[in-house]
Amino acid sequence: MDQAESRHTRCPPRDDRLGWLMLARHFGLPTRLLDWSWSPLVALYFATQPDDGHRDSDGCLWAIQPGFMNHQMMGLLMGLLTTPRMMVPDEPKVLELVNAAFEVSSLKAAVHMSSVRGLAFAINAREIDARMFTQQGAFTIHGDHADLADAAEYVAQPWKRVFRIPSKSKTDLSELMRRLSIHKSTLFPDLGALAADLKSRP
Repeated sequence: MDQAESRHTRCPPRDDRLGWLMLARHFGLPTRLLDWSWSPLVALYFATQPDDGHRDSDGCLWAIQPGFMNHQMMGLLMGLLTTPRMMVPDEPKVLELVNAAFEVSSLKAAVHMSSVRGLAFAINAREIDARMFTQQGAFTIHGDHADLADAAEYVAQPWKRVFRIPSKSKTDLSELMRRLSIHKSTLFPDLGALAADLKSRP
């Protein structure tokens, strides 16, 4: 937070902790957030990108139904099933996760997290950066390192699916994304991404 304002023209207010987590996540810092896209094409672009410089491993495209995911998570938390919906950023349980990310004392952080361990909530992104707009971003915020792949599904309404992207298909799919105007310079709207995109074109 101390060093971002000289490097970014539109930083959140100092007390907007969730805004700072969203900004940090979109620029690659590890946070309690996992970023998602409302667009399957944007998600497919990222799923077909080289993994650590290699295209020889299969890709993976995850899809979730956020309302039903929250429906299950809130039911586990409160012992009841709530109406399926996205969580809003200022809900108490969301703020509990946000504030724990800024807690310096490990003891206080543990107290913060005791009631939400193993849970994750789907929340809308605020478009505080152009990347969030172009990538049609949304987030899940997590109580710990538990993998959503291992989370039990609400049997009445499955809320997650996974699609394997064979490694041999990545190049063709990447070219398809480019033809549909889904490429680096449209998803990262800055001069660095534009220059990199132009250099990569045949």
